[in-house]
Amino acid sequence: GAAYVPIDKQYPEDRKRYILEDANPLVLIVDSEDFQIPQREVAIFNMENLSSIVPSSVDILPRVSSLDIAYVIYTSGSTGSPKGV
Repeated sequence: GAAYVPIDKQYPEDRKRYILEDANPLVLIVDSEDFQIPQREVAIFNMENLSSIVPSSVDILPRVSSLDIAYVIYTSGSTGSPKGV
């Protein structure tokens, strides 16, 4: 299992950088080549190329329970800094 953290490509660079630093993802899955990633050491995969990376015969559905995190959304919060909830 893993948690999904959406990052809009139209977010300001400082907001994307903050979310990436705070969430500390191991993998980013992007929907286009023009998604600008602030400097980070992270594996980046393009949605268009995922079928060539994961063979269709591989079961990639994780085993999950109600205790697993599904996603984290970052809100601006009362201080103006994004907060993961």
